[in-house]
Amino acid sequence: MPRRSSVRFTDTLNVRVSAVTSVPGGPGGSGGGRGGEGHPIIFFPPDQVSYLSLVSPPFGGRGIGPKYLNGLLEFSAIGGYGGQSGALDHPGDGGKYTTDQEITCNEFTSANSSGEKVAGGGGGSFLVKGKTGGLGDQGIGNVLATGTGGYTVRPYTGSNDPNVQLLPGPGGDWPFYNDGNSDNDFIGEGGQVPHILGGQGGGAGGSKIEAYYCGYWCKADSDPDNDGVCMGGEFNGGNGLPHQHVDDIAVFRM
Repeated sequence: MPRRSSVRFTDTLNVRVSAVTSVPGGPGGSGGGRGGEGHPIIFFPPDQVSYLSLVSPPFGGRGIGPKYLNGLLEFSAIGGYGGQSGALDHPGDGGKYTTDQEITCNEFTSANSSGEKVAGGGGGSFLVKGKTGGLGDQGIGNVLATGTGGYTVRPYTGSNDPNVQLLPGPGGDWPFYNDGNSDNDFIGEGGQVPHILGGQGGGAGGSKIEAYYCGYWCKADSDPDNDGVCMGGEFNGGNGLPHQHVDDIAVFRM
């Protein structure tokens, strides 16, 4: 039977599926680059490396790929881009947002969604440019992570409103570039690419940023009576002190 447990970011063993636990990208094949990591680990401020400073990532990780630089082969983040992370906040009475908690912050629930759909990551390039994630389909969500511990809530009027769409990741860098010389657009001695290379890794899909509801929204609305949602239970380690940010709190399901 699948096991369900509550973990923090520091618990990275036996990870299966989680929106708030970083998962490494898939390994690259022979001569190729690995995929982008799911839910990249981001600290803010960047020099404060602590679970207290973990924040929601705006995008999934970018894929890695091989390239020649000054005659040397190196691997760098040139693969597919990650999809955009997000959550969905429906307007309440009077069209106001950040008015109620729309998901259950309980790791023992079998489902936990307010209707968002995060965007897919872009494909890595090989001999041609990789495709946009999800074949170009947008994700669903109006709440964006800033990467600094906060969130941007965008008002929207309907499903076709760009404010409720999450962007899929573009494909990886072109394997060839425009240097003004069409005579060297080939692989081999004298060409832009001197030797055949492996493909680039694809970008990771975006994250469902549960931390927006599980510890944040109640401090952003106008009702002081619901602030306890951000201050109690596992959201503060049981010691009465709120975390600097909330993404060190895992709603983790295996």
